[in-house]
Amino acid sequence: MTNAHARRTDIQGLRAVAVLLVIAAHIATYRLTSAPVLGGFIGVDVFFVISGYLITGLMLREVDRTGRVSLADFYARRARRILPAATLVLVAVVAYAAVRLPSVELVQFTRDAWWSSAFLANWHFATVGTDYWDTSALSPLLHFWSLAVEEQFYLVWPLLMLLLAPRLGRRSLAGAIGLVAAASLGWSIFTTSFHGAASAHAAYFSSPARAYELALGALLATLPIRVLSVRVRTILGSSGLVAIAAATVLLREDAAFPGWLALVPTLATVALLASGIGSPTPVGRLLSLRPLRFVGDISYSLYLWHFPVIVLIHASVAVELALIGALATASYYLVEQPFQSRRVPWLSLGRRSLALWPVALAVLLGGASAAHAYAGHRAHLRDVAAERWWANHQQTAATEPTSPLDGIRDELTTAVADARAGAPFPPKLVESTDDWNTEHGCVSKGGHHSCTIGDTASDDVVVLFGDSHVGTWVPAFNTFGEQEHFRVVVFEMLGCAPYDIDQTSSGADFADECASYRTWAISQIAKLHPDTVVLGAHGFGGLESTGQSRTSQWYDGVAHTVRAVRPSTDRVVVLGDVPERSTDPTQCVTDPRHLERDCLDDDSTDDTASNVVTRSAATATGADYVDVVPLVCVDHECPLVVGRTLVYTDGDHLAKETWVLHVARAFRTLLGSLTT
Repeated sequence: MTNAHARRTDIQGLRAVAVLLVIAAHIATYRLTSAPVLGGFIGVDVFFVISGYLITGLMLREVDRTGRVSLADFYARRARRILPAATLVLVAVVAYAAVRLPSVELVQFTRDAWWSSAFLANWHFATVGTDYWDTSALSPLLHFWSLAVEEQFYLVWPLLMLLLAPRLGRRSLAGAIGLVAAASLGWSIFTTSFHGAASAHAAYFSSPARAYELALGALLATLPIRVLSVRVRTILGSSGLVAIAAATVLLREDAAFPGWLALVPTLATVALLASGIGSPTPVGRLLSLRPLRFVGDISYSLYLWHFPVIVLIHASVAVELALIGALATASYYLVEQPFQSRRVPWLSLGRRSLALWPVALAVLLGGASAAHAYAGHRAHLRDVAAERWWANHQQTAATEPTSPLDGIRDELTTAVADARAGAPFPPKLVESTDDWNTEHGCVSKGGHHSCTIGDTASDDVVVLFGDSHVGTWVPAFNTFGEQEHFRVVVFEMLGCAPYDIDQTSSGADFADECASYRTWAISQIAKLHPDTVVLGAHGFGGLESTGQSRTSQWYDGVAHTVRAVRPSTDRVVVLGDVPERSTDPTQCVTDPRHLERDCLDDDSTDDTASNVVTRSAATATGADYVDVVPLVCVDHECPLVVGRTLVYTDGDHLAKETWVLHVARAFRTLLGSLTT
C-alpha cells in the first residue's frame, strides 16, 4: 500500500492481484454461504512484501544520493500516502453508524476508529480477542489491522536504515535484514503453532509475527539480482503466480497462519518482484495490462472501502462490488491524487505534510463528536415520540391474575400485542448489569469452585449445578433460600454443562477442565446430601460430532448425570432452556430503525429444540423436568421488552437482576417443593 514505482508497471498489476484476492475472500467469507476463495486473505501478505521492497528501495536510493536517510521526509511521504484516504474512511464509518446503526455500534466503531487512527488496530483487535473469521460481530474497520502492522514496522525500519545503510555494504545490510526476518519467522511459527487458538488469533494480528513478510521484501531490495537471465526471471515469475494461485485455493481460515505457511505467498511475491527486475517477461507483461494497472492504482482505496461496504451495506454482491469500485475511484482521484501530486495547498508540500498526522486526529475527533451529538439528538427525538405513543396507548387495568404464572402470561401477552401494534421502545428501559453471580463469587472460570447463598446457616440444602444458563436463575434461588430458610450451594462453570457430553467446542484443554469440574461437583454433591439438586445447561451447547447423533449424545449425557446425582438427593430437577434471540438485545433496542415488533422472536430455536430431548431423558431417569419457556414467551412469541424491562442481556441469557427476579414467584411455582 505504498507508492508505486514508476518503472515497474508489473508491480501495479501485482497490487491489483493482491487487492482482488482480499476482496474475493471477504465477499466469499462474510457475504456468501459458501466460501470457495477463502485463501484470498493472502493478498495482504503480498501487499506486505511489496511495501517492504518499495520502501526499502526508496531509502537505499536516498542513501546512494545523499548519504543518509531523512526521517522527516520519510514520514511526510507516509502521511501524504496513508492519512487522507484512511481518515476519510474512518470518518465515513462513524458518520454512517450515527445515522443508520444502533448507538451501541456507534460507540464500538468510534473506539475502533480511534485505535485505527493511531495505527494500533491490530493490537486493539487482538486484545479484545477478535477472531478474524468470526462473522457474528464484525467491525467494519477490522481490515485496518494490516495498515497498523505496516506503520508499526515503519516506526522501526527507517531508524535501522538510518543507522545501518550508510555504514554497511549491501551484503552486510542484507545479512542484518535476514536476521530480522529469521527472528520474526521463528516467532510467527512459535505463536501460531504451539499456543492454541487464542494465541493463533493474536498472532494473526501481530507485528512481530508479520514483520518477516515486509523484511523479505526489504531483503530483495538489497540484493544485486540484475544479472539474472530472462529465462530464469520467467521461471521465477511463473512459479510465483502458480504458488499464489495454489495458496489461494488450498489455504483455509483454520490454517496456522501466518507461521511458516505465509512463506508460500511471501516467497511467491519475492519471486514475482525479482522476475520484473530487468527487461520485460511474459508474466511482467501480463501484470502490466492496463486494466490491472488501473486496479493497482486504486488498490489502496479499494482496500480501505471494501470492508465497510461488505459489513455495513447488505445488498447484492453485484451492488456491493459496484459501490466499492465507485467509492475507491472517487477516493483515488479526489483524495489520494491531490495529496500525492502535491496539489493541496500547504499540507501536501514537502515536510509540511508532517502536519497531516495531528490534522488527521483532529478531523476524526471533530467527526466523531458531531456523530455522537447527532446520535444523542436522534435518541432524544425518539424518546419524545415514544413517550407520546405510550401516553396515547395506556393499557386498561386487567383483572387480578389468579396465580403468578397467569400474571406473567398476561404481561407477556400485553407486550406481544403492543409490539404487534407498532409500539416503540419505551424510554428509560430497565436493564440488568448481569453481574450478580460474579459479585457473589458464584462463577467458576477455571478450577474447582462453588459458592453458598440463601440462608447460609440452614441445614436444608438445595444445589444448583450447571453452566451460565442455570446461573441465570441464581439470584432467584438466593431469594428463595432467604425467604424459605434453606442454603443454596451453586456449582456454576462458564461454558461447562453438567451433563456427561463431549463438550469440546472450546478446545481439548477446556473439555478436560470441564470434565474434571463435573466429576468434582458430583463428588461434592454426594458429600452435601442436598434435599434437591437442580440441573440446567445451554441447550445442545458445545456439542461436537463424535459419530453419535447430537440428540442421542444429549439424551445420554442428561440421563448419565441424573443417575450420578440421584443417590445423593431426594429430588432431581432438570431445567429446560430459554430460546436464543435472533439479534443482540442491546443492538436491537438501540437501532433507530427498530420498533418493538422488529425484536419480537419466536420460541423455535436450537436451544428450545433441546428441551424435548432434555425432558425425555429427565423423566426416563426419575427426575422432574421444569419448562421455563412460559416465563419468557407466550403462544410461541417472545418479546424482548415487557413494560420497561429488558428480558435478555444478550442473545441467550436472561436479565438476572431484573427479569429473573421479576418472574421469581412464577418460577417458584413451577419448581414445586425444594426441601423436605
